[in-house]
Amino acid sequence: MPMDKSKKEKTGKTQGSNGIIIRKAVLGDMGQIINNWKCLMDLNSKYNPVANRRKANYVEIYRRFLKKQIKGRKSAIFVAVNDGMIIGHLMMEIKRIPPVYEIDEEGFVDELFVQKEFRRLGIGTLLLEQGEKWARRKGMKQFSLHTNVKNAGARRAYAKFGLVEFMLKLIKPL
Repeated sequence: MPMDKSKKEKTGKTQGSNGIIIRKAVLGDMGQIINNWKCLMDLNSKYNPVANRRKANYVEIYRRFLKKQIKGRKSAIFVAVNDGMIIGHLMMEIKRIPPVYEIDEEGFVDELFVQKEFRRLGIGTLLLEQGEKWARRKGMKQFSLHTNVKNAGARRAYAKFGLVEFMLKLIKPL
């Protein structure tokens, strides 16, 4: 069942009509975010196993990176919480663009993940809305992300959110 429009609570959290809460991540969320991120990495590996090979200590590297992102001034992580469990997250950062353009920074989505059983309920949209609001508060005039061209479901969801295809990244494993 799709979520109704979210409402902002005085606590800085957004709550959907079905009780899902969207809030900023804290350090205590790291374990659950890492578990979700591993699922995201497995999903990405299905689309392109060569480009998604990981280092032996990738979880520890990600843990350090995640801690910096949670604490960062130019980054934010929002989590979707259902009955105390983190069922999805969105990681944002301010990304520099070459200074020849009028827009030289953008709000960039590094990661968006919702657990499989909670997809198609509007949770990804709520996370994207929080990310977009954060980017606007930071003065960004552009909001972007990357997705795999083979992930048709994600591409449809992003188009519905108002994101338009702009560029295609081509890779060649060497």
